[in-house]
Amino acid sequence: MVSLNHWLSAAIIALSVGAVASAQPAGPARASLSKQPRFTLSGYKDVVWCVAFSPDGKLLVTCSGNRDALAGEFRGYDLTSGKPVQRFVSEEARGVRWVSFAPDGKTLATAEYDGMVKIRDPATGRVLTKFEAHPGGVQCLKFTRDGKTLVTCGKDKLCRVWDVATRKATATMSGHNNHVYSLDLSPDDKTLLTGCNDSTAVLWNVATGELTGTIPGNNSPVEVVRFSPDGKLFAVAGWDGFVYVWDTATETRIRELGGPKGGILAMAFTPDGKYLLDGTDPGLLQLWDVAVWQELGKIEAHNSQVRAIAFSPDGKLMATASHDHTVKIWDAP
Repeated sequence: MVSLNHWLSAAIIALSVGAVASAQPAGPARASLSKQPRFTLSGYKDVVWCVAFSPDGKLLVTCSGNRDALAGEFRGYDLTSGKPVQRFVSEEARGVRWVSFAPDGKTLATAEYDGMVKIRDPATGRVLTKFEAHPGGVQCLKFTRDGKTLVTCGKDKLCRVWDVATRKATATMSGHNNHVYSLDLSPDDKTLLTGCNDSTAVLWNVATGELTGTIPGNNSPVEVVRFSPDGKLFAVAGWDGFVYVWDTATETRIRELGGPKGGILAMAFTPDGKYLLDGTDPGLLQLWDVAVWQELGKIEAHNSQVRAIAFSPDGKLMATASHDHTVKIWDAP
């Protein structure tokens, strides 16, 4: 945890900045990134792929592992006490690839390297039920907002829609030519957006499994895709170092952000939709103002690839996960 001296120093700096600001003419607020995390979670044996806040913001779940090594870890942290949930374990020695909380917070789904999806009790990490989803490994998953449906994508080039109660697939999406790395759902849960190693992002109808649009990824593997909170935009990013922003209604590319300074492997909109944050191969975090698409700053956050970014439900905290075997908790922009 952060020391008392750190907090006192931060308070002094804040007071100094406030005094200077009060002497300047009033202007529009400008978001910025904290240069130091609140605290760092370390000691992971391998890449940390995923971080997720519970819907009430009291629990943080992380997962790490490697398909080719027996170094998997699945951890839970009680953010109210700052202590780990000791009962969290990974039954699969290679670890967990991705996690998703049900919107009511009563269950947690994990994507496993052995191709299984497990539905867990988030208080203990205990497995409630499981089913095979993608032979070769599940890459990513997400609950719909009513918690009744789960979408998954895998190493088998497929995406599937599952009825959580029956554990039966209601739709299977086939159209990618390689591993599907990332997914997101539109706010109305009608559209699934996926990103793939075949250098494309694809839009699908969740109800029917029909492919409704193919988005080019500029001849570079697409590592991460995200809808804006209002669903009017979506962003696609990957190894070419750019974020491509698209208008959802017209499927027209409206912005190209960044530059070839290392792949972009993680990305998230703030809960209010005002800012977009991306994480890069060299370990940078970059902040963008969505209203004008201006870069507001960047910081050296990790010593290696940033692999996941998550915001707390109230938008006050963010968590980042990295290839450097750490998770960092920050004050949000």
